[in-house]
Amino acid sequence: MTTTRDALYVVTRRDLPPGRAAAMLVHAAVNTQVLSSLPETVVLLTVADEHALLQLDHDLFERDILAWAWFEPDLDDQIAALAVISDGTGLLADLPMFLNDVDDQEHLKETRT
Repeated sequence: MTTTRDALYVVTRRDLPPGRAAAMLVHAAVNTQVLSSLPETVVLLTVADEHALLQLDHDLFERDILAWAWFEPDLDDQIAALAVISDGTGLLADLPMFLNDVDDQEHLKETRT
């Protein structure tokens, strides 16, 4: 029998530049730490854009799953990230990992030049 463990899932938007998206993930995670005790595992995920993040927040709320939203002042208070403590099933199961589509080799070349 496989048991699932809770993890902190932090979701941001793919339409943000990677550096800004990373900052939003940290904002949401830190905000969660203040409000709750955290599991040992952290998983970084993405959705397409602000609309998709708002929809995810709504869907989590409809299922009585607690989520912490980060609204970024530098983005006119748009939602920029969500943090959720979950076992990763359900709504989060099919979301892509943060920066999963970035070619690591290309990134390494860019940082060396």
